[in-house]
Amino acid sequence: MEETKPSSSTQKKGALSQALGSASFIEKAVLLVFTAVTSGVLIPYIGDKMQAAKTQNEVLTQAKAKLLDEVTNTIITYQYLAGDVSYYKADSAVANDKMQAMAFERYSNKVVDLMAQWGVEIARAKTLVHPAIAAKLEKFMDRVLTEQEPKLVSLSANNGSIEDWSQMNDLTGKMYEEAKQLIAELAVDLNLTNPDIKAK
Repeated sequence: MEETKPSSSTQKKGALSQALGSASFIEKAVLLVFTAVTSGVLIPYIGDKMQAAKTQNEVLTQAKAKLLDEVTNTIITYQYLAGDVSYYKADSAVANDKMQAMAFERYSNKVVDLMAQWGVEIARAKTLVHPAIAAKLEKFMDRVLTEQEPKLVSLSANNGSIEDWSQMNDLTGKMYEEAKQLIAELAVDLNLTNPDIKAK
């Protein structure tokens, strides 16, 4: 009796069934489905996290830039106002009582607000910069309030001499230079300066 051979289609179906039923195929299929599912969930999730981190960094950078701008404006404005007062009595060649009186009035009208702003900026700096830099800002403000401001007010009230005002003007010039140095250090700490420029 002649043996009947399976048809080619039957052989193909048998091979396909065997392949589909193999552990290797099942593992690959499960892995493919898992990859498709997790990609659809994880990729958007990771993208959202990256975007949130980018936004947070941008907000932090803006806060640092605002702090630097405000501290610079406050400290330099104060020193210019103080220097303006002492200038008109620091040298007999330029002494002018009327101009000094006007300069002192400008100073008096703004000094309280400037000190209040400075205090707020120091408080904010303590959350954004290294503690040593925040401490320097606070110490410099203390020096202004104990060494510079009282002396300027006293000389104005007591009609200080040219020599006294000359010393006051020198002190203000020194404080102005220290202010610029402090601002440079603040900028470096905030990473808001040209990397080729380093504070001394």
